[in-house]
Amino acid sequence: MANGVVYVNCQDRVDALNASTGANLWSFNTGGPSSPVVFKGVVYFSAGDCNAYALDAFTGAKLWSQNDDCYAAPPAVANGMVYFGSINTIIALNASNGANVWSYTADNYIFNPTVANGVVYFGSQDHKVYALNASTGAYLWSYTTGDLVLSSPAVVNGVVYVGSWDHNVYAFGLNHDSF
Repeated sequence: MANGVVYVNCQDRVDALNASTGANLWSFNTGGPSSPVVFKGVVYFSAGDCNAYALDAFTGAKLWSQNDDCYAAPPAVANGMVYFGSINTIIALNASNGANVWSYTADNYIFNPTVANGVVYFGSQDHKVYALNASTGAYLWSYTTGDLVLSSPAVVNGVVYVGSWDHNVYAFGLNHDSF
C-alpha cells in the first residue's frame, strides 16, 4: 500500500484499489504478475509473459518493460536499481528506464531478492543463499543449506536471516560470518 492505494496481483493483471473504498482505480493486464512493489511513485513487478514492468503508480501507465528472462519473484528496489530473480538468473535493471545493468547466473531458480548495505541477498533451489555486490553483480559469497531456500532474506541489525526447507533458519553477519 502507498498513498492510500493498495496494489495487488489478480491472476492476470495488477489492480490499484482505493484502500478506503475498494474502488478499482486502474488495472494493467499481463500474464500472471508477481506481487507488485511500489517505490517512489512507480509499481514494479514481473509477469508470466517473461517481462519486468514499471508502471506509474497513480495512472497505471506503462513506463517501461524489459523482456530478458522469465522472472519468478517479486523484485527488490534500492539505489536506483530493480532486482529480479528468474529461472536461474538475477538481473539488475535501471529503475528509471529498465536498462540492463548486470546479471548473475546461479545453478537453479532464484527467489525473493533483498537489498541491504550495498548487497543483494537471495535464495535458490540449489540450496544456497547468495550475496552479490548490488552495484556490479560481483559474487561475494554463498552458503549451502540442507534444502531449497525459497524465503526472502531479512536483514536486521547487521544480520541476514533466511529460512530453508531443511526446517532451519540461518543467520549470517554481513561479512558472511555464520551464527
